[in-house]
Amino acid sequence: MQTAFGGDENAERRTGSGIKVALPTYYKQKIWTDQEREALRIIKEEKQVKYYNKTPIKVETIEQYKEYINAVKYWQTIKKYDGKRKKRNM
Repeated sequence: MQTAFGGDENAERRTGSGIKVALPTYYKQKIWTDQEREALRIIKEEKQVKYYNKTPIKVETIEQYKEYINAVKYWQTIKKYDGKRKKRNM
């Protein structure tokens, strides 16, 4: 997609093997001006969809926003225990 400023609004690129990767901050700053980055931020906010753990969650109402917050808290508690625990020396 093209923005009103003529830049590509997609902040993702595909690798040679077809995997989507996000652009690093320094590339975003090099590609887009401050005005274009602000316009892209507004476009993303207007879509009213937030992503967490690759799951899209609509946040059009307060109840949906609360559902998003609960999903974030849930996934954070799951990820907290995914790693190996340190063994205690006794």
